[in-house]
Amino acid sequence: MTVDQFKEQIKRKDPLANLSNYLMCIGFIMAGFYFYNLILTTAKSDVAYGLLIIPTTILAMGLYGFWRIPRTHDVVMIQSKLDTSEKLKIVQAFLSLTKSEAKPNKNKFFEASYCNEFENKVELLFYVDSQKILFNVQKGNQFRAGRMFDFGVSKRAAEKIEEYLTENFTAASQRK
Repeated sequence: MTVDQFKEQIKRKDPLANLSNYLMCIGFIMAGFYFYNLILTTAKSDVAYGLLIIPTTILAMGLYGFWRIPRTHDVVMIQSKLDTSEKLKIVQAFLSLTKSEAKPNKNKFFEASYCNEFENKVELLFYVDSQKILFNVQKGNQFRAGRMFDFGVSKRAAEKIEEYLTENFTAASQRK
């Protein structure tokens, strides 16, 4: 499986999340411009111009969302010549370390979720084959929309998982 095929698998898992997130971003941008217009047309003193920080923040949230949403489907690939069963054992060891709830998916996929040290839910999707392991990390959210506000949770989790897997794959291949 290629990285692009894996991304398509992720997108199929939750097809309406991006649409709702983009609509939310458009709403933030429209609200930001509305409040800019409201403040600029009704401001009678210099103090009122200080309120421009509010629409600026709202507008920035909408623009941040347009930057952030495509990164929801970022995939990390780790090349390894270990046996698939050995890779699965290392992944399972990481999941047990984080007290994850793992459920097998079709083919060589499996999904897991755990809560990080700040009680943020992190959702994972793994694909393991003989040449590589692919995984995607997303901040979990019970409403599925609003994932654009993950405040770096998925990036930090992906770095932590990649570091753990790389170290353990290297150690396992040196033992052989």
